[in-house]
Amino acid sequence: MKKQIIFISALILYSVIVYCQVKPSIKIKKTEPVKSIQNTQFKGDMELSKVEILVLNPGDKAYSANQPIYTHSSVRLCIYYKNIGTALINLAKVQWNILDGPFNKGRTLSQKKILAPGEEDTDVLNYFGAGEVKAGDYNIRVCFDYNKILDEASTQNNTITQNFKVIESNKFTGLPDLKFVAVTSKLDTATSCGNTNNYIFDATVINAGNFPASILGNYLITADAPLTTDYNEGYNITLMPQQTKTIQFKASFQNGTKQTIKFISDKSNQVKESDKTNNTATIDINIPHVSNDVKGDLIVDEAHFEFTKSNQLYWLVVKIKNVGIGTIKLCQNTPIWTTVDAPNGFSWTGTTANKYVFFKPGDIYEPSTTAVHQISNGIYKFKIKVNYNSLYPETNENNNISEFTIRIPEDLVIK
Repeated sequence: MKKQIIFISALILYSVIVYCQVKPSIKIKKTEPVKSIQNTQFKGDMELSKVEILVLNPGDKAYSANQPIYTHSSVRLCIYYKNIGTALINLAKVQWNILDGPFNKGRTLSQKKILAPGEEDTDVLNYFGAGEVKAGDYNIRVCFDYNKILDEASTQNNTITQNFKVIESNKFTGLPDLKFVAVTSKLDTATSCGNTNNYIFDATVINAGNFPASILGNYLITADAPLTTDYNEGYNITLMPQQTKTIQFKASFQNGTKQTIKFISDKSNQVKESDKTNNTATIDINIPHVSNDVKGDLIVDEAHFEFTKSNQLYWLVVKIKNVGIGTIKLCQNTPIWTTVDAPNGFSWTGTTANKYVFFKPGDIYEPSTTAVHQISNGIYKFKIKVNYNSLYPETNENNNISEFTIRIPEDLVIK
């Protein structure tokens, strides 16, 4: 028994000695730096998926695809693009261009500016019009994001190559010829008033040639200032042989105006014509001064303060009178009198009604005016000037300013 105990004790001591002499080896692996890689997992990706050639031939009501293209055809390109990425993509200011064909053209997207993943859209560009491209085979390259402002996962799917054939016209020969048929003007008596004469102009051109004329609509007819027009056609329009087009213009002129107005067809020289010498027309404007025997004469007839209990407001009420021999047509919604050097910083202006008023000799008229919330008691001296903007011709403009003294509350009219 004693021998067994001694053996076990020796064995334990041996194990301790061995452990202390042979230490366990612990290896620590050095951590390698993580390499930075570009993450395209959460980016948009614009794909130019399709380019469609749309054609308009004489007699067609609308542009359509899969039609023959003649030298008399008008052609538009429609692109289809889609966000095949995984994030929203902002298309503001993105351009797409047509390269390597008969014309290099481009435009900034006019459609939706933000495209979500999986969303698609289209855009259209006028490529060429009748007579602008000769017969032949053409290859074009359409590039999306030509100005390279998008941050997208890939740019390898932004270009499409397309080919098409233009056939010699089977209907027309020769060239177009734009010329003016007529230019007319008339006074718009319904809206003219005072010294202001509103005129309406109608300018008409015809394609007197033998070939369709294709032109950007806004350049078909232009006119000198101050003429303006509501006609707005940003796309090309086509004028067939012997077809006419009338565009209306407007302008306002003061009494005594003498001016020659010039009209031009195809100011930008887009159309190759058989005759360029007939692309202009002129019309003379000669508006006489109003004679004294038909003029009126405006004065301030009365002025007083009114106080309305219902809304607790003070009004400067002014009545004007026509003491002349002629009828004055008052313009609608225009100032006609104003205070001069109004006391205590107050100022008022009277405005005509929302309709034209024929102000006959001897008539008295009360224009509308603004109101204030508080006026202190006291004596107020006013100078009021009628026709202060010289809008209306008068026989005498020296009597347009009148002075009034108004006492508050003695002269206050309460309603």
